[in-house]
Amino acid sequence: MPEIVLSSGRKALKAFFSLSVPSGYSGKEAAYIERHFSGGTGKSAYLLVLDRGKAVARAMTWQGETLKNGYFALLDGRRDAFEALLGYMEQLQREWGSTSLTGPVTPDGSGFFMGQCDSASDGSARGELTGPFDAGQSAALLQNGYDPVNTLAAFRLCLQKTNPYRGAAQKIASRLGIKPEKAKLNVFDQNLERAVFALETEDKAASLRQLLWLKPSIAKDRSFVVNDPCGRPLAYAISLKGGVPRLATFWTKDDEYRRPCALLLCDALFESCQKAGISEIELSLIDTQNEASMRLCGNAGARLSRQYKIYNKNLT
Repeated sequence: MPEIVLSSGRKALKAFFSLSVPSGYSGKEAAYIERHFSGGTGKSAYLLVLDRGKAVARAMTWQGETLKNGYFALLDGRRDAFEALLGYMEQLQREWGSTSLTGPVTPDGSGFFMGQCDSASDGSARGELTGPFDAGQSAALLQNGYDPVNTLAAFRLCLQKTNPYRGAAQKIASRLGIKPEKAKLNVFDQNLERAVFALETEDKAASLRQLLWLKPSIAKDRSFVVNDPCGRPLAYAISLKGGVPRLATFWTKDDEYRRPCALLLCDALFESCQKAGISEIELSLIDTQNEASMRLCGNAGARLSRQYKIYNKNLT
């Protein structure tokens, strides 16, 4: 009969993280999860389901900074173990004093692997650092009293043979004296790091830390920074490597440069993909309540390929 154990110690945690690849994550993603989903502060637990000594399912749970909210991630593995895992997590969180449990979210605050993918409409491969599709987890959450509280969307954009942004982008570059430059992450020139630091309006330290973790996955020839004529950052776009190139971050200042920068970044991304022989990219993950971004994807001709839902359960 399967049993649930708290993973602690090097050997047990190795078994916990060894389930990443069998659950559908790539080797690179598995390495990221092991580096950044372990450790941390506060109350947390790594739950492992063993069947005859073999790890068959897992879940990670921790308590938020408010000490009232609990969170979970990595609900992976054999479906018949999910209900027991959820019950165990809920009991732990109640013992810790939490009044709700939310997930899947990310303990490192990066936003990668957010949500449970319960809809893969076109059957296409997913973008780098987004969770695998498995409707079983979503069904288990719904059956055990969890309600969806947020939906994130991934769009697939097929690139035309002719760049529709080229002419307008050239005029903007000539008129304003600005143009995109490829992201640089070496020790001598870190223009992407400077842009993130300059444009981040809330937690600059956290954003730079996430950029550092993300570096191995960044496609530098498809990531760009736009500066004003004096060299001050105006916008940036970060694309990720992988079987399906993923545009993960598209950031522009909310001023008179916003529209010109957005067009310049689109043009640069389109041109770089064409040169690399890339015919489609993923735009993700986009909060479906962000009407402007959803409308932009629709106007660009992108099609919805997957949806990721975040669930919550009241524990009182």
